[in-house]
Amino acid sequence: MDRRSFIWGMGGFFVGASLSGGAAFAYRELRRARFRASLPPSPPPAFESRGLVDGWILSAADRERIGSAEYALQSELLEIVDGSDIPGRPFSREVVKGVDDCVEACEKETRCTRFTFAKATHPDETKRNVCWLKTGEGEADSPRAPDYISGWRR
Repeated sequence: MDRRSFIWGMGGFFVGASLSGGAAFAYRELRRARFRASLPPSPPPAFESRGLVDGWILSAADRERIGSAEYALQSELLEIVDGSDIPGRPFSREVVKGVDDCVEACEKETRCTRFTFAKATHPDETKRNVCWLKTGEGEADSPRAPDYISGWRR
């Protein structure tokens, strides 16, 4: 066998191998696609919906991790503002699961005219998830405080 025949033979071998390799790849992908199509649909994940108005669905663990930030929740008695610490005289301080528990406590207590909730992301660990029920009158003007959610009676 001369050198020229050897080179043509090797070239034919590599071309044939690459063509058969490409065909094998296409065949494998076709089989995988058919297999995936034959599987029953997987059920959607079971999340606890909290009725957030922005369309996001969060599990209870996710809500807790991001600081119970459902400040978009609705209350007929209270005006709720994120990022504020409303002044007032606190008469109750308790650790709660989230801002919704703080809102509920203020709605039930007749003395409560305002509340402030410290988010779970608060830098001071002793204030995380703490709800202060407050009394006060006048303007509910509040300084900017990104780690708090506050509300007052309408």
